[in-house]
Amino acid sequence: MQSTCDFTAGWFSGIAGLLIGHPLDTVKVRQQTFTEHRMFSIIKKTLQKEGIRGFYKGMGFPIVTAGAYNSLFFGAYATVLRYRHSGQEPDGNLRRFCCESGILPPLWHTNLIIAGGIGGATTVMLGAPVELIKTQLQVMTDSPAALKQLHKSGKKTNKVTGPVSCAKHVYELRGLRGFYIGGVSMLLRDIPSFSVYILSYEHIVCLLQGKMISGEHPRGIYQIIAGGFAGILSWMFLMPLDVIKSKIQADDLISPKYKGIIDCFIQSYKQEGTSIFFQGIIPCMVRAFPVNAAVFYVYQLIVDKCDEFYFSLK
Repeated sequence: MQSTCDFTAGWFSGIAGLLIGHPLDTVKVRQQTFTEHRMFSIIKKTLQKEGIRGFYKGMGFPIVTAGAYNSLFFGAYATVLRYRHSGQEPDGNLRRFCCESGILPPLWHTNLIIAGGIGGATTVMLGAPVELIKTQLQVMTDSPAALKQLHKSGKKTNKVTGPVSCAKHVYELRGLRGFYIGGVSMLLRDIPSFSVYILSYEHIVCLLQGKMISGEHPRGIYQIIAGGFAGILSWMFLMPLDVIKSKIQADDLISPKYKGIIDCFIQSYKQEGTSIFFQGIIPCMVRAFPVNAAVFYVYQLIVDKCDEFYFSLK
């Protein structure tokens, strides 16, 4: 029952985060993959050529899967943490913060890092295909009107017009394995990223809230602040891997430019220097705070209510 609470809370928090953050994610991906790297220039050109809808390209598929993506992370994270601490909490309540009253279980922070990393790894199975299709659509610059007209014409074309045609295009060219292009770079990014993410959130909540009674819910404003900064910290040091992931997933499916992660790194460095590995960091940081503030607030709100209901039945 308690694991169901985490999976459910993760589902709704994922949708909340996506709705807030997708436009800036589009800007970030275009900065990382286009020859034009200036953020405001990309925003201006997107508005001129594609309108507001241009910022929401590639969102159709993620909006369906965002809930499942976050559900996998938070569900796996809580399940691993519960397993690692099984029998150590006398009231059966899962300790989520180190500042809760009572004796801190041995290796608490190590287990938190492990749980966050495993949670991050589980998301790649679903996340890689979603990210691939999203990225392929985000780097398209055709206006929505032109794509709509092409779709209505009924003519047979190899032109990708949306998530379904993109998925079909990937499958026809690369088979099922094609959906996992960039999957290794996602693993290398997400395992440490989610470990930092969950550890940062827990620590910042405790710094703001102070000592808490076991099972106490942190104040909403503290969840928002901690979630926002946890998002920023988890992205800050892993931008280079995100750039490589974006480049590999935005690559041409027929004649790819990159042979793998190392080749992508070498080519990118030779052509554009170290600065390329931090392209998109501004929209990423701007996006990270509100998105992850919303994610943790919604997650904590639902999991707290769910836990209350669970313990009322005992």
